[in-house]
Amino acid sequence: MIFVVEHSDGSKEYPVNRKHLRDIFPHVSFPINLSGYINKELGIYPVQQTDRPADTIQFINTEGDPVKQGDQYVQTWLAPVEKPQDQLDFLWYNIEKKIKKAAMLVIEERYPDWKQRNMLMRVATLQSRSPLTEDEQAELVGISAAWDWIDAVRAESDALEQYVRTIGLSAARRYDYKNHAWPA
Repeated sequence: MIFVVEHSDGSKEYPVNRKHLRDIFPHVSFPINLSGYINKELGIYPVQQTDRPADTIQFINTEGDPVKQGDQYVQTWLAPVEKPQDQLDFLWYNIEKKIKKAAMLVIEERYPDWKQRNMLMRVATLQSRSPLTEDEQAELVGISAAWDWIDAVRAESDALEQYVRTIGLSAARRYDYKNHAWPA
C-alpha cells in the first residue's frame, strides 16, 4: 500500500510505503494490515493506484502527483514524453545493425567470406601478369561482375537505412529485412 503524508506545513510526501511511514512516525503503532488505512490527524492518506498507460517505442509515460479525492488520493499519469535521444539513437543503431546483418547474409549466401578472399587474391595475381590470356580476362570480368553485385547489395543496404528513417521507428522495427528485395 502506498500513501501520501500531508505535513502540517502544507508539504506532502509521496510515495510513502510502510517502512517510510514508520521512519516518519517512529512512535506510532500501525495496524498490520494497512489496506485503506487513513489517519487524518497525522495526514496519512492511501493512494488508489491506477494502471500505467502503455509506453510506446518513442514515448514513455511518467507519473504525476496524486490528486486528492475525498479521504484518499488517486495516482495520475502525465502526457507521454519522448524518450531521451540516447535511447532513440540506440534503437536506430539496432535497426541499422539488423539491416547490415541482413545484407551481409545475402552477400555471404552467394559469396562466402572465403570465396571473397580468394577472388581478391586472384585479382591481385592476375593484375601482376601481362598480357592476360582470354580465359584470364574472362575470369577478371566474372570477378568484376561479382564485386559489382556485392557493391549493389551494399548500396541497397545504405538506401534501406535511409528509407527506414522516413517510415518511423515503429514501422522500422517491424520491417522484414531478411526478405527485403535485395539485388538479384
